[in-house]
Amino acid sequence: MMRTLTVTSSRHTYPLFMGEGVFNTREFQAALKNPERIWVTHASLLPLLTPIYQALSLRSDLETVLLIPEGESYKTLKTWEDLLAQMLAYRFSRNSILIALGGGVVSDLSGFASACYLRGISYITVPTTLLAMVDASVGGKTGVNHPLGKNLIGAFYPPSGVFIHPQYLKTLPEREWRSGLAEVVKYGFIFDKNFLIQLSGWLPEIEARDPRVLCEILFRCCEIKAQIVAQDERDQGMRMILNFGHTLGHALENAAGYGELLHGEAVSIGMCYALDLSVREGFLSKTEAAFGQALLKKLGLPTEIPPEISRDKIVEALCLDKKHTASGYRLILLEKLGMAREWVCDIDGVFI
Repeated sequence: MMRTLTVTSSRHTYPLFMGEGVFNTREFQAALKNPERIWVTHASLLPLLTPIYQALSLRSDLETVLLIPEGESYKTLKTWEDLLAQMLAYRFSRNSILIALGGGVVSDLSGFASACYLRGISYITVPTTLLAMVDASVGGKTGVNHPLGKNLIGAFYPPSGVFIHPQYLKTLPEREWRSGLAEVVKYGFIFDKNFLIQLSGWLPEIEARDPRVLCEILFRCCEIKAQIVAQDERDQGMRMILNFGHTLGHALENAAGYGELLHGEAVSIGMCYALDLSVREGFLSKTEAAFGQALLKKLGLPTEIPPEISRDKIVEALCLDKKHTASGYRLILLEKLGMAREWVCDIDGVFI
């Protein structure tokens, strides 16, 4: 069954399609009719293009496919610059459309390249990981990491469409799968307690990657994010709650070395610490915090800072976090399950 959602941004509204027939939608086929279409993906994902070519009667030898290296450690200005150089070499025009096939690294790099190439061309996303499906592909945040911090360079630049093919999740590596589950749980923590309870009841189906349950999970996450982004596209207010677990999480990714801790793994640890802080500050009950932390553990996610990552490195990374202000560190805590709030503290307040 095809499910659809409209995502609103200041630039334009764009459709999100989810289901086995996403490549047969009129909107996807319209993008493929553009003679200046550009595929951006990883070498390991090239086999995913073959069934699309066959279904849409495309000749693979006529397609332009630009490859970027795989892994968070390559989400850099250098990779972005190389991608732009390839696009310039092919002399693509402002009428071109870029098709991002991959996870969050592909989505973020492709979106940022699209925002900057000739001051802006269209792009669509075809996410292939759970994390990209529920987070990176919706909302228009694009960018790259810098040695001093994660996602410090980028642009708000929404796609022209998002096309989610849930079948890709069947073969997603186990660690990537569990990493994506952290972002799924986050939506329950910050916005929908009932969704969180549903997730706790769906543990066997989640473990088995049951297609019916997966579609329900994917759609609810995208629905929540679209609702939040429509109210605050540029992170000035409500959208900040999407950063639950991310302040410490991003610092952990940086301190460990990009790629050592997957994004969802770092965010899971960050959320556990945020739950404890919420209890310490009198916002959240111990029972609710314990429920949330137990759920993350049952999903196979880490809940403690790895001992090999020093506090000094974490503090150094936190000092360069883009959410840091003169008043202190901006964290998202929970007043109760399903309701988040911003909290500002000094560096000692981040650690329990």
